[in-house]
Amino acid sequence: MLQPTSSSPTSLIASTAVAVGAVTLASAGWSSIDPPPQRWQLGEVVVEDERAPALAEQDLVGPAMQPKWTSGRRFLTTDVYVLPEGHAAFEAFATASIARDRDGGGTAWSFSEGIGIGLPNRFQLEFALLQDIDAGGDHTLGGAEFEARWAIADWNQVWGNPTLALGFETLAARPDVIEPRLLLGGEICDGWFWGADLGLGWELSGEREVEYELTGAVSHTIIDERLAVGLESILTTADRAGARGDLDTAFLVGPSVQWRPSARASLRCAPLVGIGGDSPAAEFRFNFEWEF
Repeated sequence: MLQPTSSSPTSLIASTAVAVGAVTLASAGWSSIDPPPQRWQLGEVVVEDERAPALAEQDLVGPAMQPKWTSGRRFLTTDVYVLPEGHAAFEAFATASIARDRDGGGTAWSFSEGIGIGLPNRFQLEFALLQDIDAGGDHTLGGAEFEARWAIADWNQVWGNPTLALGFETLAARPDVIEPRLLLGGEICDGWFWGADLGLGWELSGEREVEYELTGAVSHTIIDERLAVGLESILTTADRAGARGDLDTAFLVGPSVQWRPSARASLRCAPLVGIGGDSPAAEFRFNFEWEF
């Protein structure tokens, strides 16, 4: 019958040494290999805080991270924000104001041609030449307008993207006017935009008339960076020094169309209808813009 063999002390020590060596080598090998990936480490997941813009005209541009549609004019009656730093735009306006029959009828024209330049720290400067032609076409008045704007924060950091504007207008045979304004605007949703301006015009001489003005507009993109339609309105109230409280109030409202034949050029038109006794019968506004 076979008998079990007993190990000698020498063989037992040798076996133990071999086992310890194997464990040490295995540990060293595993330590040089990255640990197996955990389930929550598989791959890289990037979560964006905001969705990518649905339209190219909503892409963000410039140091203020403003949407591309603010790098030019969007509305005829309402201004929004400032031009991006280093950006410039030339604009030409024509406005035909048709008086009511009881006010003598006729059409008065006003024109302006100017340029705006976007500056660092969300500033903008504008300069324009002005021409006014009365309803009879007998008198043409020339003048100029200056305006400085400053947006108080980068785009969408403050609701409404508030922008402060201060303008000065001088026109021959008429009192000089100071025009402080608050500009607001933003995006309602993809393809929908809004703007609202609150301002006043204060005559420095003559009747010292103070005109309060509130404008509002919405616009919807039909073809990205090409065609948009909207609705615009103007509410003005004039208060004269000799008849404080006897206000002349006018309200105009109507549709607007914007067409961009190229990336730099744009055309706009807004036929507005007067509502209320102090309002003109109608007003037609046209604008051409070239961006640099």
